[in-house]
Amino acid sequence: MKIKKSEALYFLLSIILLVLILGLYMYGKSAGRVKSGNAEVAPTYLSTSSSSSSEGSSDSLEADLKDLEENPSQEGIASVQTAINQVSDQETKNSYQERLNIVNAKLAVSEAENDKTAASVQNAQEAIDKVETQSKKEELQAQLDSVL
Repeated sequence: MKIKKSEALYFLLSIILLVLILGLYMYGKSAGRVKSGNAEVAPTYLSTSSSSSSEGSSDSLEADLKDLEENPSQEGIASVQTAINQVSDQETKNSYQERLNIVNAKLAVSEAENDKTAASVQNAQEAIDKVETQSKKEELQAQLDSVL
């Protein structure tokens, strides 16, 4: 049985079409699922002995802290501070706290630059005093000194 070129071409096109339809079906089926990362859910911090659950909350806290570093806000600082208070590992907690202190100081210095009031400058100074990383502390202090 000899196969004509046109029959082979139609056969190949049919196979490609079937693969394409199957791919679209699989994509549509997976796209219909709700992903946990897209849903807004109130965070829960449970103290368990499982390291995987603490890693999950640590990853979430890390992501929240990175977002806060990029877009600082008082509400975000309060939210992340609550999450940091729930961390049981002291070394990790101290690291997160230092990063939050830096974000808080940057926000306070920015507000002092905008307001130029004694209260905002005092608030910024208190925030800078909480920063332990010397290079960041000096950088923020110089920025605040330029406001005065």
